[in-house]
Amino acid sequence: LFRSAFKRLLPPGAHNPFTDGISRKSETDEGDTIHRRPFTAQELTALLEAARQDKFLFPLVVTAACTGMRRGDVCRLLWSSVDLNANVISVKTSKTGASVEVPIFAPLREVLLSAQANRKNEDIYVWSEAARMADKSPDSLTWRFKKLLAAILPDPQDERISDEETPVTLPVKLAPVLDKVSDSVCRDRKSTRLNSSHDQIS
Repeated sequence: LFRSAFKRLLPPGAHNPFTDGISRKSETDEGDTIHRRPFTAQELTALLEAARQDKFLFPLVVTAACTGMRRGDVCRLLWSSVDLNANVISVKTSKTGASVEVPIFAPLREVLLSAQANRKNEDIYVWSEAARMADKSPDSLTWRFKKLLAAILPDPQDERISDEETPVTLPVKLAPVLDKVSDSVCRDRKSTRLNSSHDQIS
């Protein structure tokens, strides 16, 4: 939690004191580490504003953004895990089984209070409809969220390089330029041999 928070809040180039020696992977886990780019502040603001139009999706997006919980954990959040008086959510994650306490930030508190006002006596889940959908059709939740993202975030494949950014080297087909590359390499090798011979003579 601290490593992630400091990574987002520290100024560019500043050392994150929580980077070294902290890992969520077990000693027996030999899988590859997957690096995911977090949302920028502007992207997250745009995402929340767009999600606000979807009464079903909005509280789920807020909960995920404020807790970092996975899709299933968000959808199956229990009222028994929510303590609005202590301002904390206590959950056991589905992936690792670890118990986690998450502070309730203002945006999350807002959607929780709204859900509490509409809660029925038999509801054990904060988002009952989402819990049912997570059990019956979890992929439909993912599709719905991706549709929301597509509406507000540009496709990375369509991004253009600005003048201030360092240009990237794009792959090229070798066949059309093979002769030029070969000639250039040969000239460089001849030049290197000549310089080397000159140095030995000197």
